[in-house]
Amino acid sequence: MMSLQITAYHHRTPNPTMRVYLLGLGAMHRETGVQPEDYSKWQAVLLEVLQEHHGEQWSPKLESDWEAALAGAIELIKTGSRALHSEGENSWVY
Repeated sequence: MMSLQITAYHHRTPNPTMRVYLLGLGAMHRETGVQPEDYSKWQAVLLEVLQEHHGEQWSPKLESDWEAALAGAIELIKTGSRALHSEGENSWVY
């Protein structure tokens, strides 16, 4: 839940601390074997779960907002994952 809250907040109000958190999240995901192609599957499932969570409040606008927020977060997570992959453990710490 915390990661989702950070994702939503960072999408509305980008912030260096949240950026570093998402980069670090990518490094942690890489360490556990998550591959870049896994993120699109995760995003699709997460959008379904969010739709269920929001219930009747779900709308095309809310879906679009979540898609944009998740896409931005995923790009930072992938960047953090690549940094770990290319530079070794803890390379995401700036």
